[in-house]
Amino acid sequence: MIPNSTTLLLYPDVNMLTSHFKSCLILLFSEVVEISLREKVLAVNGVVMLLMLLTAFTNSWQILGYLVGLSLTLWLVLGVMRENELGPASWLGAMLFAFWAVCITLIFRYWAEFRGQFPDFTVAGMHPGFFVLFPVMWLLLFIPGTLSYALLFDRWILSDETWNEFKTRVREIEGGEISE
Repeated sequence: MIPNSTTLLLYPDVNMLTSHFKSCLILLFSEVVEISLREKVLAVNGVVMLLMLLTAFTNSWQILGYLVGLSLTLWLVLGVMRENELGPASWLGAMLFAFWAVCITLIFRYWAEFRGQFPDFTVAGMHPGFFVLFPVMWLLLFIPGTLSYALLFDRWILSDETWNEFKTRVREIEGGEISE
């Protein structure tokens, strides 16, 4: 017998918990479980987040910057996916990650070049690394990225065809015809 969560909360028996854990392991490893593309992307993002934690603990800030960009890209790809299909999410994610990686590289290049001193030149009155961070990275990356996400949402995720299919399914369910 596999206890339900109410049983576990009401009767916290160690033997029962051990039995439940063993049953879960048997179910987990005895069957082949189909993992969807969305779940694979989430698993990769989980690994990336663990790597982010490790790089922060080891003071590897440039690698952390690349991993943050990769994690943000994976979240964007998850948001743009529709029914386990990447569609335009793949090229949008690749383009934004490439832009992010170039910006991180420039920021750390200027940081290494002018470490401990003020640069001889400024860009729009700013340190070159900060100029890459604020006007280039934030304005030129996130504004077009957010805008393209909004345009993709209307055309790819929730197109008129998808919306009409949804309304048809709702009408079928309300009419008593449940179709899977």
